[in-house]
Amino acid sequence: MLEKLDISQKIGVLSSVIHVLFITNLLTSVMISPFLFHLWFVSVESQTVITYFISLLTVTPALTAAVYTIWKHIVGSNNSVFKNYIKAYKNNFKQSFVIGAAQLVLASIFLYDFLYIQSRPEISKLWLIPVVIFLFFITSSYIYQLILIARFDTKSGQLLKNSLVVSIKNYKQTFINMLILLVIYIMLNAIPNSLKVLLLMSVTIYIVLLNMKPTILDLEKISEKNQIGEC
Repeated sequence: MLEKLDISQKIGVLSSVIHVLFITNLLTSVMISPFLFHLWFVSVESQTVITYFISLLTVTPALTAAVYTIWKHIVGSNNSVFKNYIKAYKNNFKQSFVIGAAQLVLASIFLYDFLYIQSRPEISKLWLIPVVIFLFFITSSYIYQLILIARFDTKSGQLLKNSLVVSIKNYKQTFINMLILLVIYIMLNAIPNSLKVLLLMSVTIYIVLLNMKPTILDLEKISEKNQIGEC
């Protein structure tokens, strides 16, 4: 009897997780639909670079709301998934938009440098090392920025500093996060587009947040001391 109850509880927990991830992914897909449209139907050319860039500006506010919603589920919130998502999207839109735009500009610069060096045989490939390092830190700190925006009330300047400090201080979790993203990237090349948007974005966020859970809980405990207001 206890075994059956335990199995039914596990099924209930799994169903709840799938429900949250599916709804969150659906809402995120709607919010980033301009980018998804470009990704699927518009080829990257000199004439479309600007519209691609503009469409990418929708991504960070949507991901921030997804992080907030999934984290609320992880810590046991019973609030509506839809309400949590819309609340986070509205409350954090301005800051997440600005931070996302800044990160996008930085990433674009270093990505261009990376591709330029690769295409020029006369340039020493050693120059790729600092470019790759900067791209690594931009990506790893971006993950922490999403979490800090979603979970704490932090000024943008302080947020950029905190995200870099936390990513370096928690280097083991940072490397695991990057490994998760690498595995997901490999999976993206092996599955059809229809499955990519079904649960993949929210699944990635869920796994990263589970990895980051001890750090986020520690930040919550010391938030007042570090002058980070909790949302």
